[in-house]
Amino acid sequence: MQTLFTNGPTSNRLNVVALSEGYTAAQLPQFVLDATYAINTLLSHPPYREYSNYVNAFAIKVASTNSGSDHPAYSISKNTYFNSTYDVSWNYYITIPTGSTGHGRVDALLQTYMPQCKLAILLVNDPTLGGSDGFDRLAIASTSALTNEAYGGQPGILSHETGHVLANLGDEYTTAYPSFPDTEEPNTTTNTARSLIKWNAWIDADTPVPTPNSIGDGVIGLFEGAHYHETGWYRPQLNCAMNVWGVPFCAVCSEALVLAIYQQVRPV
Repeated sequence: MQTLFTNGPTSNRLNVVALSEGYTAAQLPQFVLDATYAINTLLSHPPYREYSNYVNAFAIKVASTNSGSDHPAYSISKNTYFNSTYDVSWNYYITIPTGSTGHGRVDALLQTYMPQCKLAILLVNDPTLGGSDGFDRLAIASTSALTNEAYGGQPGILSHETGHVLANLGDEYTTAYPSFPDTEEPNTTTNTARSLIKWNAWIDADTPVPTPNSIGDGVIGLFEGAHYHETGWYRPQLNCAMNVWGVPFCAVCSEALVLAIYQQVRPV
């Protein structure tokens, strides 16, 4: 493990650890550069930016036999340490096995080198844009996603995935995902009664509920479409990093992230 930067004791900081996937031994120096760039870019986006002084960052370097990741849709197979693979039907979604050859190896490394880790990031050395939340346990992003993360100075794939892992934020997409559990997250709800909306303190009295899209961006309300449903599920704002890449986190999602940081850090 290599320390990238520290801002205080690991017992009272948000400890972020990046792990290398699909980097050969000769490419590990590049991984350190990629990990440093990824975490610094993540911390350049609100609300992380305002709390960056409470973050420690580390890199765990493990070599893979091959560079890259599996792409079964194109019959590409690589021998990598965490056995990452792109989805066969959607060549964007990256996963690693849930057992001993994937998440088990992540857990073992973190327990050995940084048991105080609160946010783990798996950087996959592959030119194809992709990522996932690693089943809400691990923010996974390809190296090509780092450019996406920095584009326009706004959150991208990596920020989005950390929202899932750190604050249990939900996807605000409307594309159907029939097998996904209908469980509400801090930024999704089925309630339409103003008093029952979990973020109702953010909604101005003169903002209609539900909120029409014509209200525009930057207003907190109850916008229909979230949690893989076009109707019946609602999100706080028209656009947010949990829905659209290249836009900031909305106030509700930012609050959830800040509360998650305070669960790890006592700044006083």
